[in-house]
Amino acid sequence: MSGVKMKSREVFNDCVSAKDYFVKAVEAKDYQQAKILWFSCVTLLRTIGHVLHKVDAQNFDVTLQEELFVQFKVWKSSEPIFKEFIEKERNNILKEYDICVEVSEVKESVNLITSDGFQLVSSDGYTLQATNTIEDFVKANGYCKGESPISILNSALNWWDIKLKKFE
Repeated sequence: MSGVKMKSREVFNDCVSAKDYFVKAVEAKDYQQAKILWFSCVTLLRTIGHVLHKVDAQNFDVTLQEELFVQFKVWKSSEPIFKEFIEKERNNILKEYDICVEVSEVKESVNLITSDGFQLVSSDGYTLQATNTIEDFVKANGYCKGESPISILNSALNWWDIKLKKFE
């Protein structure tokens, strides 16, 4: 399909931009915005496949259309990033509004020490402690549970980039 710009590549590029906004929202700890951008990214990831299959394929010769049809079946049945993440995650959002990303808080107690290594204690002998709360935005369930949503998006985008290059 040399020389013809694929519409699915345009969707891919929009997804990359949405992911960049998502990263900024997570870094700013704007988790409401991050959740909305997560939905956008996941939906765009699935849209890449729909547009490749339904729009771009119309511009392919018969052989390339048949190859895409075969590849699409393989992706849907045996490619975990597509089957378990792109397809399933999009369906969970659109059909059930099932939200799989969340803020994870880990509280950690630490003993307070002086700069020369001595533990601080109260006048009655108790060790003084501080509690740190570490926040992270994580994939709470499903594919890649516990991982960073950013790394999952990057993996899915890399996967799509490789697939699209085969048809460009």
